[in-house]
Formats: sequence, C-alpha cells, structure tokens
Amino acid sequence: MGASGSVASILIPTLLDAGFTVSAIIRPSSNAVFDPKVTVHRANYDDFSALVTAFSGQDAVVSTVATFSADIQTTAIKAAAAAKVKRFIPSEYGGDTSRPEKVDFAVFPTKKRRIVQQLQALEGEGLTWTAICTGAFIDWLLELENAAMGWDLAARKVTIFDAGDSQFDVSTLDRVVQSIVSTLQHFEETKNTYVYVRSFTLTQNMLLEKLEHLSGKRFDITRASTAEIAARGAEHLRQGDLDNGYPEIVTAVGYGPWGWLDFKDRAVHWNRILQLPEENLEDTLLAVLKRKGLI
Repeated sequence: MGASGSVASILIPTLLDAGFTVSAIIRPSSNAVFDPKVTVHRANYDDFSALVTAFSGQDAVVSTVATFSADIQTTAIKAAAAAKVKRFIPSEYGGDTSRPEKVDFAVFPTKKRRIVQQLQALEGEGLTWTAICTGAFIDWLLELENAAMGWDLAARKVTIFDAGDSQFDVSTLDRVVQSIVSTLQHFEETKNTYVYVRSFTLTQNMLLEKLEHLSGKRFDITRASTAEIAARGAEHLRQGDLDNGYPEIVTAVGYGPWGWLDFKDRAVHWNRILQLPEENLEDTLLAVLKRKGLI
C-alpha cells in the first residue's frame, strides 16, 4: 500500500532483489509504473471487497501510506484479516507511537496507536503485525526545500530548538527499507511487537558541527523553543492550516523533551536482531551535501 510513494519506490526493488514476490496496490486513477515483475492491483483503500481480492494469497501487507493518513489503513486491516494475510506492517516509520500521551498535543501519534490497537484486536484471527519505528528520515530532514525540522541547507541556515542538546534518533531511507525487508525475513522474532531501529543518534548541535566541518561553511543560527512551536502547530491544526501545522508538530515532537525519537537500547536490541549493518554518519552527510551541490 502506498506503492507509488517515496519509501515504496526504494522498497519495491529492494524486496525484489531479496527474492520476494511483490504486488502493488494503487488507486484506480494512478498512472504509476512498476517493474514488470510487480503485479499491480487497482483499488481504493476504502473498498473492502477489492482489497480482499488483492490481498488473497499474500503472506504480508506492507503499508507505506503518508504519516498523516494513518487512519485510511482501517479497511485494509479488516480486509487483510478476511483474506487470511499472515502479517500486516502498518505505516509507522517515525517516532515511538506506542505512547502517544507523551505528545498529546499532536494528532497523528494517537491515530497510529489506534491502528496498532486495531491490529492487536485481530491477533486471535491469525493476523500478526509489526510496528517499525525508525526515527526521523535524515535524508528528507536535510534535503527538503521547506526547512524541515529547522534545517535549510541551501541557505546554510538552521533553527536550533531549546539548547540544541536533545537527543533524537534518525535513519537513512536505506535503513528504513532494510528494516522492513529484514522484518519479513525475521518473521517470528518480529511477531506482534514494536520494532525500533536507527542509523544514528544525534543532537542538533552535533549535526550542525558535522555539517559545518564537512561543508567548510558556517550556518546562520536562529533560536526557538519546542514548547512554542508545539503550541503554534496545535493552533494551526485547529484552524485547519495543515501546511504549517504538520511540520511544526513534527519538529516539536522530534526535538522536544518527550523522548519521541530517543529509542535508547531498544534500537540497539533490534538493530542486532534484524542484522542491520553499521552506517557511517560522515559518509551519509557527505552524500547529502553533494546531492545538494554544497560541496
């Protein structure tokens, strides 16, 4: 699900390379094109019958729908259970949604938690689940044009929140994809549980120091507080201003004192079980800077 999105565009070829048989579900109006090895099903995500047909004979359903559209997975989960699918991997791939009350000013963690609760309620029908929490996508964090989470590499500007010393976990897009593939390869170990993976643990100050060192350029720094941006984001969402509200809320939960992106030893545990290789921070940042034309 979400087969034409950014994560799926990397995930599908990786699954094929790993020897999986892959099908993709796209909306009837989609013009997306896939590898000839991929079976394409057209269905709306609220069409129970069409989804049951698409899911029949499948071992697993992997959802990569957008973060703020988590609730559109509801019908698909029911259809997966009806089709006797063995595993449903919902669209997590971010912070720790197992305890949404820690960031109760944000809407999307509660929606994601409800999706997992729906899956938990269906365990007795044979449908298992894995919720994969990966940390922030460092590639997107640094490469987006809209100063994602305070970073604007092209302008060499950054907003440092609070003291800039709050730890947060990040994952490369490759790590996100690897974690999904490895979850399917470690079927029993990942049954009915949250899985926490990461590439690196950073602070804003640490990341700023690395970027300045590797690029040879100083960044202009603005200061702000996570409490203020959380309140501003919540108000924007109440007003229906999603374009401002969502990024502000994501920034607040990412850098704030709630531990949303701080997986600690849980990530060490799951990185080992999933046999995820070590990554190099400097190599990752150098690749980003080169793609942005900054070195």
